[in-house]
Amino acid sequence: MKSRKTTFEERLEIVKWVIDNNMSYKDAAEKYGVTYALVYRWTRAYIDKGPEALKYQKRGPKPKSEIDKSKLTEIEKLKLELGRERELRKQRVIQ
Repeated sequence: MKSRKTTFEERLEIVKWVIDNNMSYKDAAEKYGVTYALVYRWTRAYIDKGPEALKYQKRGPKPKSEIDKSKLTEIEKLKLELGRERELRKQRVIQ
């Protein structure tokens, strides 16, 4: 079965249903149209870390505009500056 996209509220509802119904992962998966594995993963995350664990968390590096420069080491600041200079050079070559 292929899972569908779910919202935070839907994941929370599914997890609460599982907990209220004797941890019936299979029944929840069938009822809500998602895979057993997702129901199990969401339930374990909810039990271990609370409802915040069910929120979508973007993976991968942060955009450079979101980087807090005050927390960077000197080397990280230099790498960031070098990356910016490379981008400027690429833009100059294209124009």
